[in-house]
Amino acid sequence: MDIVVELKTSPYNSSNYGKPWHAYITFDDTGKAKFTFGRWTKLDKGDGARGVHKIKGCVGEFIAIGQKDLRSGNSSTEYHEIVPEGLLYISGGLDKVYKAWTAARTPPGTTARRAMLEREKDRLLAELERVQMELFELEEA
Repeated sequence: MDIVVELKTSPYNSSNYGKPWHAYITFDDTGKAKFTFGRWTKLDKGDGARGVHKIKGCVGEFIAIGQKDLRSGNSSTEYHEIVPEGLLYISGGLDKVYKAWTAARTPPGTTARRAMLEREKDRLLAELERVQMELFELEEA
């Protein structure tokens, strides 16, 4: 099931900063990160306007969110895992994301894989309970 998260961004000085960005992260067999960029939408007219990231993904996927500092050429980047509740911040760099990404894809029976499956089970049970309540309300009407 897809999770949709909308993150609003504040206005910024377009002389000093680039447009906010987000990207979905995967890794190849050698551990090299691949970024697939999503779309940031401007909410107001003009340079440096506030906007929104509309992030749509599945539980267990990873994203990066950032904005380039045009004065230094560096980007401020945050890393997150998509979880049923939204986004889970991952402190550290891309190496921490790689470890989490690898753990989420380990063979069944390992601790990390079991934890991910338990979270998914809890999410599905909560969704089932919500559907059952809605059906019950429709029967009562």
